[in-house]
Amino acid sequence: MKKLLLVIAFFVFFVAAQAQILRPVRWSYAAKKISANEAVIFLTATIEDGWHIYSANQKDGNR
Repeated sequence: MKKLLLVIAFFVFFVAAQAQILRPVRWSYAAKKISANEAVIFLTATIEDGWHIYSANQKDGNR
C-alpha cells in the first residue's frame, strides 16, 4: 500500500512539474564588432500571441 501511494504521489508531482514549463518567448541575438575593443549586441524577443510584457517602469504616455 505504501509503495502504491508513493508511486501515485511521484506521478502527480511529475505531471504538475511538467505543466509548469512554458516558453512563450523566443530569444535571438547577434553581435557586430565595431572596433577592436567594442561590439554592439542585438537582442530580439518574439512573444507568442496572448502573452504580454509588464514593467514597473513605464515611460510617460504609455499608461
